[in-house]
Amino acid sequence: MRGLSCGALGLVLLLGACGFRPMMGGDSTDGAVAGKMATVEVAEIKDRSGQKMRNLLIDRFYQDRRPSSAEYRLDVVLTTGEQSLAIEKDASASRVQWTATATYRLVHIPTGKVVLQGNSRAVPGYNVSYYQWASFVSQENALDRGIDYISDEIRTRVALYFARDPDQRPALTGGPAKASRP
Repeated sequence: MRGLSCGALGLVLLLGACGFRPMMGGDSTDGAVAGKMATVEVAEIKDRSGQKMRNLLIDRFYQDRRPSSAEYRLDVVLTTGEQSLAIEKDASASRVQWTATATYRLVHIPTGKVVLQGNSRAVPGYNVSYYQWASFVSQENALDRGIDYISDEIRTRVALYFARDPDQRPALTGGPAKASRP
């Protein structure tokens, strides 16, 4: 037991010595990244799965409440699809792979410039049951897992962008973002 606590203490000291610091609070310059995350407006995303994703992003970006005036806007386009994997003799599927791809961009509102863009993809699967309710619940669970994964990835990438020194942030080429939302 004593060896375990000494090992944990050593790990904490090593992480501190290598420059490790949490991005979203604690020793992160009084939560500077969390403060910047709170200045991002999450634009509406179409369809029901997009609504779920937007709600997850809002929960991840804002610790207290939504900003009254945003400095950045996060635009996300979510595309989904299904593919039957395990085909039975009667041509019905017993396993389905659900695919979700989110294309996102972070726009600096005052200048209209896209400062960060990328794609995130999730491919959860689910079993199709003889019972319709079980299949429906499995499908919804796969959808929720995929959207949860993509939301976490987008939040992490935006947080990493804000954690960089402003002089070290990559400059994207191209002009201002279009005023219309995807």
